[in-house]
Order: sequence, then C-alpha cells, then structure tokens
Amino acid sequence: ADDTRAFELALEAAGTGGGGVVFVPQGAYKVTSNLIVPDGVELLGPYGARSMSGLKEACVILIYTGRNVLNPDSHPAFLSLGVNSGVRGFVFAYPEQGHGTSYHPVAVYPPLIKNRGDGAW
Repeated sequence: ADDTRAFELALEAAGTGGGGVVFVPQGAYKVTSNLIVPDGVELLGPYGARSMSGLKEACVILIYTGRNVLNPDSHPAFLSLGVNSGVRGFVFAYPEQGHGTSYHPVAVYPPLIKNRGDGAW
C-alpha cells in the first residue's frame, strides 16, 4: 500500500497546528512523492537498527520517486525541511536502485534532504 497520503496529512496537521512531532512507528512505509516537513515540525522515527540485519526493527521509508531525473541537483529533494524543522530516526531505502549491472544500472536520484530555512536539522 502507498503510505504517502498518511505522511502528508500528518505533516500538514502538525504544521497547521503550529508545529510539533510527527512520530512514525517501526515498520516499512512506501512513499511515492516528495514530502515537505513544515516549519516547526519534526518527523521522528524510533531510531531503528544498528546494522542491516536489524532493518526489520527499524522504521524504513521506501522511496519510489525521483528515479533518473534529468537534473538531480536542481530537482526538489525527497524531504524538504522548513524553518526549525527536522528529521531523525529513520532508514531510507530506494528499492528501485540498480546494482550497477547492464540489466540493473545505478539510477540517479535527487538529494534525500534539503532545508528551506534556518534551524533545520
């Protein structure tokens, strides 16, 4: 299932409410478009695993957007952080990323995170 809209609604609600924390529990979440973390909002995961073998206990965001964009540096980042906003406690994965073979070449993606204002972390 696509979890994008749930993320958008939670982030918008926190931003409209003047800021706060959007906590995302352990699990794997499919996101198919870029997200904006509004001013004063923190997107917080449970910190997750310390190794690849423990990813099942982490909060993994599976990114299904931005693959092979023509100008990745000028393309919006997957996460855009507002003033005094932040993100922490996640593992980010690109399931469609290739392995560098002729059948599965490495794909180009835009930046994962960019800040849009001061105080972002």
